[in-house]
Amino acid sequence: MPGLVIMLGALLATVGCDQPWNGGSAIELDASAGMSGFMMADHLAATIVKSTDTSEVGRKLTFVNVNTDAPMVVFETGLQSPLKKVHEDNTSMTLVLVGSGTGSVDAFVIDKTTGLFARGTATAASTAAGIRAHAAVGSLK
Repeated sequence: MPGLVIMLGALLATVGCDQPWNGGSAIELDASAGMSGFMMADHLAATIVKSTDTSEVGRKLTFVNVNTDAPMVVFETGLQSPLKKVHEDNTSMTLVLVGSGTGSVDAFVIDKTTGLFARGTATAASTAAGIRAHAAVGSLK
């Protein structure tokens, strides 16, 4: 599974996005953007703050059961998807979703100390582009 995360990172670095990103080579939030007094919990509400896909900014998602072997993500639309926990240490957690019907991949990296997260998405699209990739960062509470 670690190879999947590396592959997703390489894909995001090389595949063009639907909308131009003029913010430099990385999307970042500094630690001050995290929630003051953030405490890691089993259920976390997330808000996307910056994204290469501007329609994603402000969207909400919820991470459920992250401290178990069966974490899930609930998207703003109500869609629920199981996640695979591929890494965890004292400061971070990496969760991956692979769409069984679409082959799409979402990887989430959560900073357990600041309450910030990063999301990388790769999707096989039904457009002329064929493949789409997006990156986003946000905050948790």
